[in-house]
Amino acid sequence: MEDRRKLANGKEIWVIKAGFPNNASKKNWSDYFFACTLKKYLNRAGVYTVIESRDEWENEGAADVVVALRGPEAYYPDRRDPDTIYIMWNLSHPDRVTVEEYNAYDLVCIGSAKEEYLEEICRKVQVPVRQLLICADMEIFHPARVEKEKKYDWVFVGNSRGIKRKSVVWALEHHIPLKIWGKGWDKLLPEHADAVMAENIPNYMLPELYWETKITLNDHYEDMTEHGFMNTRILEAMACGVPVLSDYVDIIEKLFGDSVLFYTNEEQFVEQAKKIQVDYPAIRERVEQMWQMLQEEYSFESRVEQLLTLREELQGENQGIFDMFYKKFEQLQSEADTLDYETWHDKYTTIKEAYMQLPWMAQRSEELLEDKKRIQFESCFPGLKERIKVAERQRRERTWKEQEQHLLDETAKKIKENDKLKERNQFLEEWKDRLVRERTELQEKLQRTYEEKSEINRKLQQTYSEKFDRGVEIKELKQINRELKKKIDGIKGCKTYRLARCIGFPVRMWRKLIRG
Repeated sequence: MEDRRKLANGKEIWVIKAGFPNNASKKNWSDYFFACTLKKYLNRAGVYTVIESRDEWENEGAADVVVALRGPEAYYPDRRDPDTIYIMWNLSHPDRVTVEEYNAYDLVCIGSAKEEYLEEICRKVQVPVRQLLICADMEIFHPARVEKEKKYDWVFVGNSRGIKRKSVVWALEHHIPLKIWGKGWDKLLPEHADAVMAENIPNYMLPELYWETKITLNDHYEDMTEHGFMNTRILEAMACGVPVLSDYVDIIEKLFGDSVLFYTNEEQFVEQAKKIQVDYPAIRERVEQMWQMLQEEYSFESRVEQLLTLREELQGENQGIFDMFYKKFEQLQSEADTLDYETWHDKYTTIKEAYMQLPWMAQRSEELLEDKKRIQFESCFPGLKERIKVAERQRRERTWKEQEQHLLDETAKKIKENDKLKERNQFLEEWKDRLVRERTELQEKLQRTYEEKSEINRKLQQTYSEKFDRGVEIKELKQINRELKKKIDGIKGCKTYRLARCIGFPVRMWRKLIRG
């Protein structure tokens, strides 16, 4: 692995952990562009920044601060270097994040604008929680410097996610001239394949698309809508001066008012579409008036400033958490002489368990105690620090074992699938051989049938020939018979024959009498 300390040349090292894969497809992931933009502004702020994809998370290198961009993929702090500060920035999929995962970090930043949700997270976890909203790169996404011709009326930029997203389906069903950039739509909606312009669009080309568009559609995952999270599509489109028609999120309405159009069902969607056609200039003007506010409050530059400030405040806050805990320890020390052993031991156990639940950096604040206090602390909790390290190591080992087991399960599943494929292939081969044999037998039977038919045809031909010859002979005999009959009739018709018949009658009678 490269020597980051040497490359950093004295600068603080920040590592961004993002959930995109480490291959060519990463350029189709919004997480990749978000991480690259965050790196750009962190570098401008004077730190040395490294981006690690999800395939590189196990290769832990030197880092002063690790920022995990929490989307669909979970990352657990490594803690090999106890001085590294770990910050989670939860940008999406909040329902997938567990309390255990939150507590593994030193600071949790939530991308929700909903105060009730922030308070809920604060109640559940021990680590500090701060609000850090989504942002956009205002150097790229901004109003067009020269008015562009509107090539598209309606656009939607986003993958199908394997489902018929309501806004897209409603737009197409109501004959809205929608153009789509995203994966999976041509297969999901084959009857509207002509509306799909491309499977993806590079991030740097998005502003040009928005400048040439009248309005864009938007929607969120259900858990994001429920907990007040906002995606980047709204900010990027509005920064380019494009009105957005989005599914309803109450917190977005509070932030941007009527600059964003909302729908909750198909009927409202159609109503808003008609409203856009009638009142488009006024709607666009409201969006354009938001540019200054977006630039100041929702830019990456402002978010980086917040991150740097939070990083500075974190050590002092963890020290404050530890001080509150240490006061309980001092109170327990003062009560040692007045309490019976069982009561004191119960309180001691409670404090010890509370210490085990403190955030990592708060636990390390023990090192900032004065020597005398630290000796007292360690004498009251002998070996506690070492046990915490052991527990943390065991947690890491358990995580690694779970990952290893997951890999083994996946491998076993793949092997099982391969065995099934082999069985299926073997069955297909046997079926193929059987079909070949049956085909061969059929061909042989057909050949024999053809030969028998040929022999029958030959015999029939011979029979027809013989019959024809006999027919000719019979015809000749009939002709002779007719001629003979004609001669006989001629003889019978003459006078001599009739005279002979008259003379011959008595003679025949005498012959019969004589014989009788």
